[in-house]
Amino acid sequence: MPSFAFVALDAQGQQVSDFLDAANQSEAINALRSRGLFPTSLREEARGILSTGSKAGAKGEKTWKSTFKIPFLERKTIKGKTLMIFTRQLATLIDAGLPLLRGLTVLGKQEPDPLLKKTITQISDAVQGGGTFSEGLAGHPRI
Repeated sequence: MPSFAFVALDAQGQQVSDFLDAANQSEAINALRSRGLFPTSLREEARGILSTGSKAGAKGEKTWKSTFKIPFLERKTIKGKTLMIFTRQLATLIDAGLPLLRGLTVLGKQEPDPLLKKTITQISDAVQGGGTFSEGLAGHPRI
């Protein structure tokens, strides 16, 4: 039976981290809810045993096979500073003569912020699909 590492909130709003054995992610979530916990993330251990790769083992960290996140708890906005840096970098690439689509692709691959990376990829896909840059941006009004 797979083992899952979880982070959850208890009734007082305190964060709780522990491990749980369950057949699948759905059963793990149900087990946590029956304990009165609200799961915020759930990760399955690789092959039921903690994998200690060369990097992970050296640092004492755990390597996980898959990650489950609850969408409505994820951050939905990008920090102003991060957005400013992206905008400045894109402007520099365009001023240097790089096409817009190529600039978006390059910045999307380099972006460490997963939300901004996903957004850049979606805007890039919209532009590549024949839409304008402004139409791609319009699809993300909260950013």
